[in-house]
Amino acid sequence: MEEIWGIYDLNKEFKNVNRIEDVLLVFKRFISERYGIEKYFFLLKKVVGEEINFEKYSSGFNLEHSYISSINLKNLDELEELFYLRKRIYIKNFKNAKRFHKLYAYFPSEEFISLPIISEEQNIGLLILFSDTSQNFPNLFKKDLNILSQFIDGVLKKSLLYEQKDSLSKTDSLTKISSRRFFNKEIERIIEHSSRNRSVFSLALFDIDHFKDINDRYGHQFGDSVLIEMVNLVSSHLTRREIFCRFGGEEFVIIFPDIPSDYALKVLKTLKSEIELHEFLINGISVKLTVSFGVSSYPISGPTSKEIIRDSDSALYFAKLSGRNKIVLYSEKMS
Repeated sequence: MEEIWGIYDLNKEFKNVNRIEDVLLVFKRFISERYGIEKYFFLLKKVVGEEINFEKYSSGFNLEHSYISSINLKNLDELEELFYLRKRIYIKNFKNAKRFHKLYAYFPSEEFISLPIISEEQNIGLLILFSDTSQNFPNLFKKDLNILSQFIDGVLKKSLLYEQKDSLSKTDSLTKISSRRFFNKEIERIIEHSSRNRSVFSLALFDIDHFKDINDRYGHQFGDSVLIEMVNLVSSHLTRREIFCRFGGEEFVIIFPDIPSDYALKVLKTLKSEIELHEFLINGISVKLTVSFGVSSYPISGPTSKEIIRDSDSALYFAKLSGRNKIVLYSEKMS
């Protein structure tokens, strides 16, 4: 009964979390309070397209992370071997063990148990629990281990599925930049940050001039290819600091955190020129584009996202009316 109630309590906590980091924090607290285990290491395999990345999350070591960070598995061949094994491994004299002895420098302890996480016949994760005293894993833990490992396995798979869906919702499926949904959340975060730090930020809405004519003449697939190439061109001139999202159709938005409008206008001027000069060559067909920008800034436009977006939209509309291929900074005359 004790075993059942212990896992039941853990299950209740897991129901309230979805992100892997949060799941692991709940797990960390549970194994500490129930078993007195303070050290563990979690390795997660993530596949994005053809690229494979490994991320780690650890507790109780000098390499401890409060968030998941990347790791190059090729530098730790023994860890790679552990990851791809399809069975539980128990080492009771870690310091003197011939197998996996290189890992001891990273994880100094007396014993460990590794639990592979397998989904659809693929190794996707590895959980290693450590003890500082040989044969010191408590009897209660050993009794719970089978049901606990199965339970953790299921919860982590659920978290992976949640994060995959969440990632898809944050990314525009065509252009692979951030989506409108991501923008809606991110601008609120930027407003909160700017309000707290009494800083400014700028926001630019822009779209492709006469894009409908391109779709009508060459077809929507050609138009999609133009959008992708234009996004790649713009992205190459932005830093990681800027937040670039698809707003809808051929309309896009850039947030410039902690950047006043005069600096944002310089960046946009470069972008406008680069797009104007660029030859969009797709399937042997060459087209030239221009774009129009509408710019607003916080806190001048107001304290809410609705006001900031409204002012950028007004400035963009004015740029269209005044001949297109322009950058217009919002002013009260446009209201």
